[in-house]
Amino acid sequence: MEVWGYEGLAAAGNDERRACPQNPRTGGGDIQSENAKGYQGALQFKAVQGNKKGNRTHQDHYQRKKTRNRQVILQNRRIAPLTGLIKLPTCIIFLIFLASPLLAKIILEGADSPELASYIENETEKLEAFFETDAGSIFVFVAENREQFDSATGNILPEWGFAAAIPRMSKIILLSQRKFNPSVVAHELTHILLHKKTKNSYIPRWFDEGVAQLLPGEAMQGSTIRLAFASVSGKLIELPDIDDVNIFHSDKAHLAYAESYIAVKLLYEEVGKESFIRFISDIPKLGFDRAMLSHFGITESGYNKIVLEHIRRHYNIFSIFLDQRVIFLVFLLLLFISYIRVKIRNRRKIREWENEEGPAPY
Repeated sequence: MEVWGYEGLAAAGNDERRACPQNPRTGGGDIQSENAKGYQGALQFKAVQGNKKGNRTHQDHYQRKKTRNRQVILQNRRIAPLTGLIKLPTCIIFLIFLASPLLAKIILEGADSPELASYIENETEKLEAFFETDAGSIFVFVAENREQFDSATGNILPEWGFAAAIPRMSKIILLSQRKFNPSVVAHELTHILLHKKTKNSYIPRWFDEGVAQLLPGEAMQGSTIRLAFASVSGKLIELPDIDDVNIFHSDKAHLAYAESYIAVKLLYEEVGKESFIRFISDIPKLGFDRAMLSHFGITESGYNKIVLEHIRRHYNIFSIFLDQRVIFLVFLLLLFISYIRVKIRNRRKIREWENEEGPAPY
């Protein structure tokens, strides 16, 4: 409109100038000057009107925008509490879902055995009290067959293995049997708690396996005979070499476990429970070898010599007959010999009686 008004006034001014010719005396330019003044006043009036209208338009736009923003804010305020109420239970449910496995002490999978679950819980409490540490959640998986067991353990266990512990994952894997073996379950639980106490620091395999046998009171059958024959034949295993037990054949592996048991039992009986626990507690800070040196004044290599010498001195050809199985076999053998002797003696008597009576008459 401003452009249109400017063009109309300019045209009117030209018409008036044409209608009134210039008078040199009267100053025809006066009329032109008056027209110019009117023209400029009209421009100023239009400009003011335009500015006022533009200002009103800008103010109206600003007011509408402000009103709209206020409505959005009020709407958000009404919706926000409802959104919070919706989100809060959802978050709680989601967190409970994530934490539900962690709330359980024992997570048993692959077997529906209340007896096994109860035994694991009770044994875990005993081991927690001994090690003075919290076991946390322990996952126990019972494999249905050997194929499933090998898959769960990553195919790294030898054929003689039927149970495994993965301490860093607090996981135990068992091969399903007709009836669970309590000593095997306790053995693997001890591995988990021992590594919890040492914060998964390195410990030699002989110490790991020895503790896992000693605390549950696990007695390996035939260990006396194995130790005696190995001692006599010079086939005892050095303790550090037991780290490779998983690649040993069955007989050598059983010998390694027997030596481990003797090594830990000898140490535990010598220093007592309190010193034993303090030693284990210092392994994360000092390392196994330095902890042994600090608490017992001897290194692993020095203790290895003591253990092997102890086995040679106490396990020999005569100690074979002290094994319970050998004693039982000897008892059965003596019983069988007595039975044979009685049978032979009875047959002799029958023959003597027949000879004394002579042939029967016809």
